Order: sequence, then C-alpha cells, then structure tokens
Amino acid sequence: DDEAEEELYHTNNRRVDILKRLAAEPEKLNDLILDDYAKSLSKYYESPTKLILHNIKTELMKPYADPRRIFEIPTAEQLFEMETGETDETLFAGLIVAAEITRVEERALKCRLTEHQLDGTITIGNLVDYRITSQDIQSKYAVGQLLKAKIINIDKKKFTVALSTRP
Repeated sequence: DDEAEEELYHTNNRRVDILKRLAAEPEKLNDLILDDYAKSLSKYYESPTKLILHNIKTELMKPYADPRRIFEIPTAEQLFEMETGETDETLFAGLIVAAEITRVEERALKCRLTEHQLDGTITIGNLVDYRITSQDIQSKYAVGQLLKAKIINIDKKKFTVALSTRP
C-alpha cells in the first residue's frame, strides 16, 4: 500500500513539474500537433476531441481567461439594422416606398411602410405642393389607404421615417 502511495506521489510530482514548465514557457504548447492527436483520439472516443484539446491548450496558456469578446453597447445604427434588417443600401432618403395610412391626424398622416415594417409620418407641408387644410386631410385621406411616398429622413433612434407625397 505504501508503494502505491509513493508511486502516486511521484506521478503527481511529474505532472506538477510539467505544468510548471508549461506555465514558464506557454509558447511550447504551439509545438503540439493537436489536430493529428485529435484524429487518433476520435477513433476511441465519440466526443469532439479536437475542440476539447484546443480548449485545454487555451486554458493552459491563459488560465482562467474569459474567451468571450468584450461586450460593446451597439450604436443606434447597429440596433436599427439588427431590429429591422435594413441597411443604408436598402433604406435611404430619396427611396420611393408604399405606405399604408394607419391614422389621420389634424396636421399629419401616420403610416406604415408596407415593405420595410417601419412607421412613418407625412406632415401637412409634405402632402401636396399646394395649400391644404386639416379639413381637407380628413376628407381626402382614410385609414387603410395606400400611398406612394418618398423617404425624406430616417430617424434610426426612434425607428421612424419622415415621408413626402409631394410631386
């Protein structure tokens, strides 16, 4: 029983010595041919040995290091693109779009772009190229009506667009 304990003690000491040498010179781990070793291990094990070996190597080279990228708060433009899927190439000022009226207000029309899933506003000054009153808006436009409009501004922070139907 003492012999087994002594053998275990020496084995553990050898392992500790190896780890100390690796800690002193972690670049030696780059000399290992992990891909070939992973292929030979995969004959005996069902687990993803290549990934495991690379994770072990990384842990030995940088103990307790967090492999994740540093979190960066997305910009308004990045959030807009993530939420809508729209980029500067697919949605821009000057683009002609189809807009469905969702609400008729006294001095504006609230719309929903049919292809871009964004809300838009057409103010009284951007409806027509002649003078129009709020009564005219109420009588000429209705909820559900489709309009052809031009994007004049995109507010990526508010996820809205300003539109114009002026010729």
